[in-house]
Amino acid sequence: MAFKRNTCTGAGRSRLVIAYLTLLLALPMSAGAQASGGSGETERVLLATPAVIAGEVGETVRIVAQVVDARPHAIRPGSASYPAGIEAIGEPILSARGGNDTRVEFRITATEPGRFVVQPPSLTVGPEELIVPPTLFEIADPERPGTIPFTVRWMPLVDTFYRGQSIPIVLELFNAVEFTYPRGIAIQNPEIGLFEEVTGLGNVEIDFIADRELLRFPVASFVFTPDTTGAVQIPGVQIGGTGGKRRIDPLVLDVRPSPEGILESSAVGDFELSLELDRESALVGDVIQLRMAISGNGNLPVLQFPAVTAEGLVEIDRREEAQFEADAERLLGYAGERVVTIRFEVTGDAGDAALIVGPFAFFDPITQNVGYVAEERFAIEVATEEPKVQRKLDLELLTIEELQLPEWTQFYDRSWLYGAFLLPPVVVILRELFRRRRGAAVVAASLFLLAGAAVFPTLNVERLVRATELITVGEADTAGVLYDLEIQEHPDHAGLRRNRAILALRSGRESLAVYQMRRAVALRPATESLRNELQRIETLYGLEEQPPIPMLPRPDVWLAATFVLWISLWTAAFIRRGAWRSIVLFVVGLTVAASLGTLLVSVAFQERPDATVVSDVVVRRIPDDQARPWLSVPAATSVTVELTYEGFLLIRTRDGVEGWVPETALFFEGRPR
Repeated sequence: MAFKRNTCTGAGRSRLVIAYLTLLLALPMSAGAQASGGSGETERVLLATPAVIAGEVGETVRIVAQVVDARPHAIRPGSASYPAGIEAIGEPILSARGGNDTRVEFRITATEPGRFVVQPPSLTVGPEELIVPPTLFEIADPERPGTIPFTVRWMPLVDTFYRGQSIPIVLELFNAVEFTYPRGIAIQNPEIGLFEEVTGLGNVEIDFIADRELLRFPVASFVFTPDTTGAVQIPGVQIGGTGGKRRIDPLVLDVRPSPEGILESSAVGDFELSLELDRESALVGDVIQLRMAISGNGNLPVLQFPAVTAEGLVEIDRREEAQFEADAERLLGYAGERVVTIRFEVTGDAGDAALIVGPFAFFDPITQNVGYVAEERFAIEVATEEPKVQRKLDLELLTIEELQLPEWTQFYDRSWLYGAFLLPPVVVILRELFRRRRGAAVVAASLFLLAGAAVFPTLNVERLVRATELITVGEADTAGVLYDLEIQEHPDHAGLRRNRAILALRSGRESLAVYQMRRAVALRPATESLRNELQRIETLYGLEEQPPIPMLPRPDVWLAATFVLWISLWTAAFIRRGAWRSIVLFVVGLTVAASLGTLLVSVAFQERPDATVVSDVVVRRIPDDQARPWLSVPAATSVTVELTYEGFLLIRTRDGVEGWVPETALFFEGRPR
């Protein structure tokens, strides 16, 4: 049975203070009732000594009660049960008073300082049992006069204990007259189980002795999960605070064996098991994922998941996630969920594979019942990959004349072109030297230089003609080699890359076809026809989940915009001095900076080291051929190359998964870090 308390829970010190104030407002009536005596049982017993007594260690203190209408020979005192630190001196002394009343004297002494609630033995008069009102005994510390040290004890929040059960335990400060907390708590963790400090356990209580409020609240809370049976000891605690240092005695728990039916899982609590397989059919070499989740209340950190047996599959990866906290409601230890995700690679021949998840049993210590989840079998249909057939699309090659059009030219990577940006300041300097107001010369000269820079690179027409002849006779592979040479000289020519992709498509080289067409789209992202052709190729090979290519204007657009704004900036220098000139210079200057920044972003995207998987490849967590396989990536999948290390490349997929593959497994042209 759980140890229940009847006031609000305090997870931290601030919460305890709030709870304390709330109780002060909510309990005035009950406080008055307790202070006045309350039940009829205590009406015949009157306390003759004060309800609060101050004393010293070793001093004999007398508690005197008067029993009304009872003679000494008719009264039988019960056995004494005093708190630790208080000892009885002899037997109670009974003496007759005037009339039929009896005086009962209890003699006690304190062996240590502290604040103690002393409950004298009950008195039996015939069939009636009389309760003597309690007395608050306050013993000052002899080494610190005027100081009454605090009292702390171990307090388990449940009554029964089983092996493997997560037991909530608090260090409880009691008989305090104000909220105070130890400055330091030195605890030695037991070596026969899991012992963790948590938050959110324990409650605040207020008792009354006469008009004195006594507080009881936790100063630290823990969850202990023993892994043995019998007498299990929680070590003592050394505590320091404003009331001095105190040593708390060890706590001994009588731990019972858990039922034999849960020996494999060691699960003590109330749980639910859920299983999820991501697919029911696969090809040889595919990766299948099994997700097992255990949620509920109990010993979540230590319980064991059911065993998993694989037929026709091999485990390649296992990861675990957990999210739980102390169980402050049902007091079963922890509340939350643990998840285990296992990846398997299909290794058997075509036919049936299977995953068998073993049974799972758990013991609920509250209901004393054992829950059981039966074994579950997942059948997986396995097929070998169908032979690849040559797949074709009706895509026409660009002619040599079309390849020579200026629209394919990229100007941003021609360093000599940036000399045009020097002309506006040169004209301004000459204008100042000769004092001639010919601002139009700035624009005219700059446009002339830009036009002169538009010298389009010449393609090797002879090589392209030879490639066309080879294509005519069906030699697409050889023609592709000639296009590779041309692309080496003109890597930013989207038309050449488009033709190379079509030749690779005709040769059945799917990874090369996808790579070259994606490069063409990256060079000309606003060309809708190229995007449509890329989509058709990727759909042909079942690559619908490829990384997207942003619709960014080509860098030449931003280069031209920056150049025009640059001319405008220097032309503004001819405006007469004044506020308008400053405003124009400021606005145009900001626009130039923004345009230049966008240009750099566009260029950085085009030069990003993307790659395409040549054939199905196994990804590993570390750059080592002997490392355990993690997952597989199908051929023609586009990935981003992050860095290189001793013949391996670190890649990132569209889903953000990173891993290492050999350099030979990818087709790429970038220069990874």
